[in-house]
Amino acid sequence: GHLGTFGDTGKAQITPGKWHRVVISIKCANSSTGGDNEDTDEKNTKGELRTWIDSKPCCVLRSDEIQKNGRFELDPTNFYLFSSNDHSMMSGNVLLRLAKVEANFATDESVLRDKAMDKIWSVWNDEFERKVDVQRAGLSLAGLFSKPRPIWSTPTFTGAFGDAFIDGTTLEAGSCLAWSYKVLNHALQRTITHQRGFFAGFSQHDLGVVSDTLHTLSKSSQNFSQMARLLKNPSAPQLLNFLRKMKKFITKINAGESMLFPLIVEQDEVILILQRTHTERYYNLVVVSTNPQTSLKYHAVDASLSPRRIQYRTALVLNKIDKKLALCDVFWSAVFNLTARAVTSNAEGDM
Repeated sequence: GHLGTFGDTGKAQITPGKWHRVVISIKCANSSTGGDNEDTDEKNTKGELRTWIDSKPCCVLRSDEIQKNGRFELDPTNFYLFSSNDHSMMSGNVLLRLAKVEANFATDESVLRDKAMDKIWSVWNDEFERKVDVQRAGLSLAGLFSKPRPIWSTPTFTGAFGDAFIDGTTLEAGSCLAWSYKVLNHALQRTITHQRGFFAGFSQHDLGVVSDTLHTLSKSSQNFSQMARLLKNPSAPQLLNFLRKMKKFITKINAGESMLFPLIVEQDEVILILQRTHTERYYNLVVVSTNPQTSLKYHAVDASLSPRRIQYRTALVLNKIDKKLALCDVFWSAVFNLTARAVTSNAEGDM
């Protein structure tokens, strides 16, 4: 080096832990013309690289290596900002908020002008995001997700109100059971606490049934959350952690209470309803299939019931299971190992 090539480092410098606006501009030169004018030849054969940090001029570098069709020229068909998705391969701990590529060679004036224009855009975008946040705060699912969607766009809503119309479409089986349960439970809990008028026609007995059902759903929410974690990371340590917590959940079921457990068998989602009897020594287990078409070898089919149409018995009931068997590690390990091995590309579902 030439003195001053890298600018005034007292004014233009990058401070770790702080956002900066960095501009890099390159003007590639033509090949040597071989003429008699030395100044013209130097101007044509030497390219120029300039940088700015927070609109302050920094590096000014002129070199005959900065040529067209050389390594400093950008190829739009082979341009990569990051060489790997693996964080360990991209050292430096650098965060990128915005990247912009322009065809013109920048100057001090153009850098200041672009900064002013982007600042106007940033103010507008910040105001737009504030409006979006206000809208999201008023959505029903705001209590579940940081960026909630309208509840009518969730597969849970479609399944509850349009189940008869989605058979054979892409909406069928388009959501993870754990996430659908989370949305449904949240909606029902809000209904009984904030929309009591919905139950105006219910008798006292009916309200008791609703209350017991919502109590079971509320106690089971932790099981579905654990399943979502297992599906996201279907590893042996995650499975063992899931089984330890599930065993604690089972022992905490009070006499007469029930708890739901989700699992996946042969790519189909299944619900287990575990109920503790009043004697506390025994449990009742109900296996509920969510897809009767694929469960015919396990469940009975009956066409003699009224009305006269084929009906599927999608629930299999096992009564009076001894507490020791209900807590059997081998059984639960085998069952939920099937779930961990059945993970598809849509492990996190619609949320």
